[in-house]
Amino acid sequence: DDLLIVGSPDDRDLSGDLPDTGMQSGAVVVYQRGDTGWSLLKRLEKPELQNSRADGDLFGKAIAYNGNWLVVGAPGAGEAFVSDANFANPQPLLINDGSGSVGNNFGIAVDVSNGRIAVGATHADVNGTDNGHVYIFSENAGSFAQTTAIASTQLPGITGITANGSDFGAAVALENNRLVIGAPHQNSPMTSQ
Repeated sequence: DDLLIVGSPDDRDLSGDLPDTGMQSGAVVVYQRGDTGWSLLKRLEKPELQNSRADGDLFGKAIAYNGNWLVVGAPGAGEAFVSDANFANPQPLLINDGSGSVGNNFGIAVDVSNGRIAVGATHADVNGTDNGHVYIFSENAGSFAQTTAIASTQLPGITGITANGSDFGAAVALENNRLVIGAPHQNSPMTSQ
């Protein structure tokens, strides 16, 4: 597939076809390349199955696509969604422990590989203030459910990213059985023991 998928978190629906989606409610736009060039295939907005769209949802701030699944983060709303390869049937990715909230930045970073999804939540208060968390979801018969959650304090042999404001989970990369997590605001030097 020659697809171009663009996240537009500052987008606002002005078509009049939908209710006012608010400033920075966001969208994802999918283009497909044909013989004559690129054309619009689909425009996605935050599904109404969750909370209604609102100012600052930032739907599309993070996107990941692997040919089978499209994952979209809406960190302003503290939400993330997964859709099938046809960009239909969106389902919310729900956190088991109830820590999902508007203020935790859930959905700031997303990735998908081999039936698993990683979602960062930089402001999750795990072991301090805003030091972050990464949630892993696994697919079973077309549905995704949380299977684990990773806090910086759970990583053996690494120190320095457990302090307040480390933003653990600001970036995630998932490939097969490997997960890479960014913590751009660590407050002290990180060392390996």
